[in-house]
Amino acid sequence: MDPHEGRNVDCQGLHRDGGISMSGYGFSKHAGKVFTPDGANTLTEDTVDQHNAELERRELASWAGKPDRALGYYKFEAEYQSRRDLVAAGGINHYRANFSPRIKGATVSTWLGTELGKITEARVYRHNFGARFVSLRVLGTNGAEYWGRASWDGGNAVILRKVRGVR
Repeated sequence: MDPHEGRNVDCQGLHRDGGISMSGYGFSKHAGKVFTPDGANTLTEDTVDQHNAELERRELASWAGKPDRALGYYKFEAEYQSRRDLVAAGGINHYRANFSPRIKGATVSTWLGTELGKITEARVYRHNFGARFVSLRVLGTNGAEYWGRASWDGGNAVILRKVRGVR
């Protein structure tokens, strides 16, 4: 039985519409096992790095074609600098407690860390269930402009959508 049957994702992690799915990457090597988000795992510690590199190569090839949608992971450099400084000082990182992310050095990347674009605008909002989300505007390395919304309180994955028309 195909674990992806009825889903819009093939077994290599590519959406059938050409975008990328997180389901194909292998991660969390633990006790000799490699895990994938979809649970259909045939990877080993010996093959996972090669598999992930091939999947990222395909993801970057798709990205070069300026897809309508893409999956990325946002990173605010100020947050990571804050973490490094606070961990070194034995403190707690309070960067996400504020509602004004600093976009200097902020990027969106692939799962493996290859930069997909620079964040040009970011704004944090509170939604009806009390948690917060961040709205991003991204200038892609492929020359297209994208927007996306993602959780501010948990995780950093964002679905990017290509901006239509001229701003």
